[in-house]
Amino acid sequence: MAIDISTLHNDLASQPWVVSILTAPNTVPFNVTQTVRNHKFNAGREDSLTSATLNTADTFRAFLPVKTPTATNASETCTFFSLGDGMNGHEGILHGGIVSTCLDIGMAVPINASAFTAFLKIDFKQPLLTPNIVVCRARLTKREGRKFWIEGTLEDGHGTVYATGECLYVRAKPANL
Repeated sequence: MAIDISTLHNDLASQPWVVSILTAPNTVPFNVTQTVRNHKFNAGREDSLTSATLNTADTFRAFLPVKTPTATNASETCTFFSLGDGMNGHEGILHGGIVSTCLDIGMAVPINASAFTAFLKIDFKQPLLTPNIVVCRARLTKREGRKFWIEGTLEDGHGTVYATGECLYVRAKPANL
């Protein structure tokens, strides 16, 4: 199933580097909404951080995860974020906790199942100016049973890497166990 560029949030559609990734022949969309404001909020339920707290025109304006499998890693993904300036730690600079949040969200995408963050290591490379469009590139590096090791980067489409991360996720146990 190809991505219909005409339905993209304007923030994403206006970036040629985003469109080039989304229109690549191996890119496959996940079945999620690209604009977080379309999520239905349920207090205390799954995704309330992105569907309520960070769901404004000044925070996460758009969100789109896609699978971008390569010859070396079938579980590689890109998660695009359109970030407003309502999450700054310093004037014009995204708060480091939100940088970590973007990596935590984006690095979980290759699992494509409910999982919990067991370990998260972030290396901050340089300040991320806002507003901005960024992508979290994530790849599965190891799996043992319900444990998934993921590496990722938070970057723009021009070669700037803002942060790198490593994470261990533990997939939730099935409800019937």
